[in-house]
Amino acid sequence: MKRKGIVFLLFIIIFFSFLLSDNKAPIDQNLIKIYKDSNGPIFYPDSYIYTLLGKYSISFDNKTKKVEKHYIDFYQILNAAGRDKYSDYKIRFIKGKEKLEVLKAFILNKDLTFVNVEKGAINTVTPLGLEKASLYSNILDRVYSFQSVDPEDAIYIEYNKTKESRKGFIGSIFVFQEENPIREKILEIKLPKNMKLYTKIKNETKEKKIEKKVMENGDFRIYAFKMKDIPKIKPEEYRASDFYISPNITFSTSKNWEKTESQLYNDYEENSKITDNIKEKVKKLTEGLKTKEDKLTEIYKFISSEIKYIPLPLGLDGYSPHKASVVLENGYGDLRDKTVLFMAMLKAIGLRAHPVFVGTWADAEKELVVLSQFNYILIKVNLKGKTLFLDPNGENSVLGYTGIADGTDALMFAKKSQWVKIKNSVPNSVIAEFNININDKNEFKADINIKTSGYFDSIIKRLFKLSSEDEKSKEFSQYANIFNEGAESINYKLKNLKSFIHGAEVNQTIEGKDLYVKQGNIIVLNLPDNPYPFASFPFNISLKERNYPFNFGKKILIKEIWKIKGENDLKPLYLPEKMEINTDKYSFILYSIKKGREITIVREIRIKTKMLNTSEYLKFKKIYDKFNNWKLRTLLLEKSE
Repeated sequence: MKRKGIVFLLFIIIFFSFLLSDNKAPIDQNLIKIYKDSNGPIFYPDSYIYTLLGKYSISFDNKTKKVEKHYIDFYQILNAAGRDKYSDYKIRFIKGKEKLEVLKAFILNKDLTFVNVEKGAINTVTPLGLEKASLYSNILDRVYSFQSVDPEDAIYIEYNKTKESRKGFIGSIFVFQEENPIREKILEIKLPKNMKLYTKIKNETKEKKIEKKVMENGDFRIYAFKMKDIPKIKPEEYRASDFYISPNITFSTSKNWEKTESQLYNDYEENSKITDNIKEKVKKLTEGLKTKEDKLTEIYKFISSEIKYIPLPLGLDGYSPHKASVVLENGYGDLRDKTVLFMAMLKAIGLRAHPVFVGTWADAEKELVVLSQFNYILIKVNLKGKTLFLDPNGENSVLGYTGIADGTDALMFAKKSQWVKIKNSVPNSVIAEFNININDKNEFKADINIKTSGYFDSIIKRLFKLSSEDEKSKEFSQYANIFNEGAESINYKLKNLKSFIHGAEVNQTIEGKDLYVKQGNIIVLNLPDNPYPFASFPFNISLKERNYPFNFGKKILIKEIWKIKGENDLKPLYLPEKMEINTDKYSFILYSIKKGREITIVREIRIKTKMLNTSEYLKFKKIYDKFNNWKLRTLLLEKSE
């Protein structure tokens, strides 16, 4: 009896110990060792977190067509800012298509104790912006809030995602380097031995070496890729994307694009059928219009402006769209769905359209089948023998403007799919003409005319299309004051703000005083700064040197024409010296001419490439600084009696 009492007492002690330590996780000695060896707070005080271990494993079984992804994230919080940014861990998953299983989620404290995330701090929520988008109600976020984490503590989370692969292959791009430093990062790919794995490694150097290993595991083969002591990608304005900077691996089990192309082509064709509601809407939109061009423009306007864009990453829930009729009924859609509705409506006016998958963040991978390289969709249409690439989200753009997709190689899905070169039929250009009249009282009147296209056109439309007259008036008053302190905006006019055919135009008249300095008959006039953000060089060229390539993202032309005229004839004593530099990447042109009483200064910058490497940037900056030196903006004039 006494023995039974002792056993019962032990049971009570163990039971209450369990209750009191309900939030304690079992100690993992390997994790403790990794944590104890970390010098993150000492070596990386300017970073948010230090990733101690990042592991991504993907396994594919070609018999069951099941894909299982296994994730481990183990990172140390380095400061209060890191805690604020990284204490909530979000796992996005597709309900009904993916099975999510979280295996472990805990904090490793500084005293080396493990604390599980509390049950009340685990929530499944609808992502921001999808609350009223029932088409995407299966997209959810599982959020783990590590509320008690402090700087120098570490967060560990491990989970699986399992789904069936309709594609019958796996392929992706894995990037090793991130915005925070990493102790160790691992990619593992597990495949049946009868499947081949194709890989391409980019940006690997002697300093950034990827370890590679192949292991046998029964009927499977495991391919492991590992990097250690990875420095963070430093924040830098206008830097190239991670794919051009970080060591990365493109991998796939297929080189057969044909099967994937056929599958997606059929999906877009099937879901872009012309239904009664689509016929009716198209008829209403195009009533009274005779040409296909006019009808196309009206449909483009409707798709880009009236169908709300849901900015979901392409591929998050696959690459196939919903039915066009359903998208029209709902009045919103992501990239896939706006595209398929656009296709269906164009079919209704007799125009054949094809979806074009575009990757704007990396060079096109044409050999290995990797759909995750694509992050955008355009539509290709032939109209009167001319090829147009159309953006379903071009709300502030004219027909045919493709933005940063210009010049990229993209995959067009058709009966016979093909890679095509995206050509922007609308150039990114701005021409600003400043007509300045000065008098002997040091008063001036400036009539300014600006014509825009492409990128610059979209800026104006984004700024002013929905602005009130009062807001516009205040903005143009500020432009006048920037042009010359104390100057007044006499009037302004904006044209083509709602046009999907013509670029926006701006006219403004500014009047003021003290534009020049006068001594006797000698006048010193410095050309004012261009006050218009939509008509100026859109990049800040201030860094003396760069860590990463400079990404313009687009080819542009900025041209300023300054015309100076006085009450009497003005004799040039000094005009900005001629400058003409022309390379395959960019050009700078500056020249001055006098014709009659008018002196004209022409300044032009043309960017012909999307990116400059670090050494090219240094050369460019030297020329750019010279081009903007005050000497090349100064006029020395003599007034005739």
